[in-house]
Amino acid sequence: MVVPAPAQANDALSLVLQAAGHPDQGDMALYLGFVASATPTSLQDTGLYTQPNDQSWRRSWALFLDGANAGEERFIQSADGGTGTLRWQPPLDFALGAGERFVLFRDYRFAQWLNWLNEVARNIHYPLDVYVPYDGGDRLRYTIPDPIGRAGWLQEVLLGPSTLSYTAPEARSVRWYHVNPQNVEGDLYLVLSRPLSASQQLLFRARPPFAYEDQSPYTDVHSVLWPAGRDPATQPAVKPPVRLFVLGTVWRSLQQKVTNLTGQPRALWQQNLERCARQYAQACAEWGPKEMTWEVGYRDDWYPTGTLSWGNP
Repeated sequence: MVVPAPAQANDALSLVLQAAGHPDQGDMALYLGFVASATPTSLQDTGLYTQPNDQSWRRSWALFLDGANAGEERFIQSADGGTGTLRWQPPLDFALGAGERFVLFRDYRFAQWLNWLNEVARNIHYPLDVYVPYDGGDRLRYTIPDPIGRAGWLQEVLLGPSTLSYTAPEARSVRWYHVNPQNVEGDLYLVLSRPLSASQQLLFRARPPFAYEDQSPYTDVHSVLWPAGRDPATQPAVKPPVRLFVLGTVWRSLQQKVTNLTGQPRALWQQNLERCARQYAQACAEWGPKEMTWEVGYRDDWYPTGTLSWGNP
């Protein structure tokens, strides 16, 4: 039984459940159960009734979702389909209540799924526009704003009217000047040939990753995502591109699975890995900044030769 996670859920549990239950994971990859009765080292679930000696869920990982044991994991050492019983060691610290939920992962424990989810967050970049308005004076040197001042993240710099955002429909009727990339010094500073006017602003377009290379935003069942540079204390979490995050996690789990197999099983799972890789590549290609359908401007620099006015022509 695949857990019916919300299509646009944004917490770690929902993303992992969608990845672990993805069709490329094969049959019986994931199960959502409900406790009928339990001891500290076992439980019964009527949904697991199959036939005597059915060991299908033996050697799976159980993640408990409710009550005092929420977030606890146990390795299933034995399973009995005739009675719907699962057994594990060591004992749980608290008693399981009737009706409490648990999840069975056929492959890998929840902590490992979180590791792959964090790898996805560190390897997928999102489009970010940062506007720097005119603030008075004749400044020519501008520090690249946080959180995009790292090598390779800055995509382009534009200069436009202070009253518009680049992606707004009305912005298509005005000229946006592209600042020459040579004006950016060491990914730290932007140097202009002339200062901004009061009617202009700078636009830094960048692609930072959802998480820095040393960050692990997903640490437990209910973790949500604050992208790189966003302060959890003052700014809200975001909903990541769910399909992209799920496929990235599936792809990493299948890579690990193929590594541990040989012969015909490896060949069969390799097909699933290749299919997932194509889907993941397509999703990555679709994810990125959306350009305006029409733009007037100079590609090389925002101050074209022969232009005498500071205004936007």
